Amino acid sequence: MIYTLTCNPSIDYFLNVHDLNKGELNRAETVTLQPGGKGVNISRVMKRFGQDSVALGFTGGFTGEWITAFLNKEDIKTDFVQIDYDSRINVKLVGKEETEINAAGPRISNNNISKLIQTMERFIEGDLLVVAGSIHKGMQLSRIFQICKEKRIKLVVDAEAELLKQALFFQPYLIKPNQQELEDFFECSFSNMNDAIPYCRKLVNMGAKNVIFSMGSSGALYANKNALYKAYVPKGEVVHTIGAGDSMVAAFLTKIQLGYSRLAAFRFSVAAGSAAAYSEELCNKQSAFDLIGQVTVTKVEEDVN
Repeated sequence: MIYTLTCNPSIDYFLNVHDLNKGELNRAETVTLQPGGKGVNISRVMKRFGQDSVALGFTGGFTGEWITAFLNKEDIKTDFVQIDYDSRINVKLVGKEETEINAAGPRISNNNISKLIQTMERFIEGDLLVVAGSIHKGMQLSRIFQICKEKRIKLVVDAEAELLKQALFFQPYLIKPNQQELEDFFECSFSNMNDAIPYCRKLVNMGAKNVIFSMGSSGALYANKNALYKAYVPKGEVVHTIGAGDSMVAAFLTKIQLGYSRLAAFRFSVAAGSAAAYSEELCNKQSAFDLIGQVTVTKVEEDVN
């Protein structure tokens, strides 16, 4: 079974405002409510691909009830730990420019984390846990990572630098940083895909078994201990990038569960991420298959950079 863990799920409030005038009254052309959080998005996309999962995390209040009800309507199993505070609401302004206003979210207590760990008692060898999204500063998930190692649960991490640093010690099966996360992790900056290549290799040397790095329209990289590959994304008009990286993770894991090679899974993940970026919501199976023929993958030799 695949489990997704979203420590800070949300209701994402999408407002389509074509011309945003600061300091003035603006009217949204369309309004959409979606459950949010990286792990939640990954569960939703995997369901569209035919892969079941169980969504874990922390929810509370009327917003938490709404998130759970929405996922259950999509036939996604949930087992959230109930907390004493309302789950957050994030505002996403979509127009000529993409603007996000994300709330900090409720406090997660040690007791809440203990209840989550109790949930993990039913995990068995071969299960897979995807830890994705933001966490509160100072929040430690090392005990959860340790349980994964002890039970031989495959650990996937798609999160910010702080959580990546916690996870690498436990040799995660997959990590998927984007440009901002990779720059924050190594306290550096780069302007093109080739600049990121040595850092992806470093992540493998630090313990990650598989690394997928995404850099928007510039493409993506896949690295493991044996090789590194570069993918060029299909051409298309970007609607918004929210959920594109989550779609990549969902696509990769779905293909792996079906027995495909990691390289084939990477290629499909790039198609899925592009399909999400070129649509108004998360990608679906057909939109990813429509683009996969346009994804080119090449091996990167050691002497690059």
